[in-house]
Amino acid sequence: MRRIEPVPMHQLVVNEILRGISVGELAAGDALPSERQLAADLGVSRVTVREALDVLTRQGYLVKRRGSGGTCMVQPSPQLSPELRAHVQGRWQALSEVLDFRAAVEGEVAALAAARRTDRDLLALEAVQARLGGVTGSGVFRRLDSEFHGLLAAATRNEMLIDAVERARSAFFLEMDMRLPESQFQTYIARTTQAHRELLDAVRDGQGERARTLMRAHILQTARDSEDSVFETGS
Repeated sequence: MRRIEPVPMHQLVVNEILRGISVGELAAGDALPSERQLAADLGVSRVTVREALDVLTRQGYLVKRRGSGGTCMVQPSPQLSPELRAHVQGRWQALSEVLDFRAAVEGEVAALAAARRTDRDLLALEAVQARLGGVTGSGVFRRLDSEFHGLLAAATRNEMLIDAVERARSAFFLEMDMRLPESQFQTYIARTTQAHRELLDAVRDGQGERARTLMRAHILQTARDSEDSVFETGS
C-alpha cells in the first residue's frame, strides 16, 4: 500500500479556485468574493481562505485590488510570474504525462463519440463551437474549450470516460492555464477553433478513425504550445 499524505486545508481551497480559473468560471480581471463569503461558500475558516489567497497571489494567479480591503481579483495579465513559471517547469515531466494520458484517452473518446453521438449532441457541440469562434478573452475561451471537450466525452455514454476526461483536464489546468502573450494567444484560439471544427465534422460524419487522429493531434499541439509558454521557447 502507498502512504497516504495529508493535504493541507488551504491547498484544497487553492485547488478549487484554480479549477474555477482553469475552466473559465473565473475570468481574468474578475473579482473574487470576500474572504467571509468564500469561507461560507467553501465551508472553511477565513484563516484558511486567507492562506489560500496568499499562495495564489504569490504564484501570480491573483492580485490584490487597491482600496478593496484585501479583496483579490484574477490576474489580468496573461504572463506567467517568475515563481509560477519555476513551479511549472519543475512539474513539467508530470504535466507531460497528463498530456500523454489525455491524447490516449480523448482520442478514443472522439472515436466513440463519432459512433454514438445523437442529433442533440451535435446541436450542443455546434452551439459551443459557434460561440468559440468569436471569443477574445482567455476566461471565456477556457470555459468554452472545457465545455466542448466535456460534450464530446458525454457523447460516448460512458461515465468512466467522462470522469477520466474531466480529471485529466483538471490535473493539467490546475497547475498551468495557458498564459501566452496576446499575439500568441490569439493564434492559439484560432488554431483551437479550427481543430474543434475539424473534430466536429468528423464526429458528425461518423468518421471514428479520423476523429481519433484529429483529437490526438489537437492535444499534442496543446502540449507544444504549453511547453513553449513555460520554457519561453516560442516565437
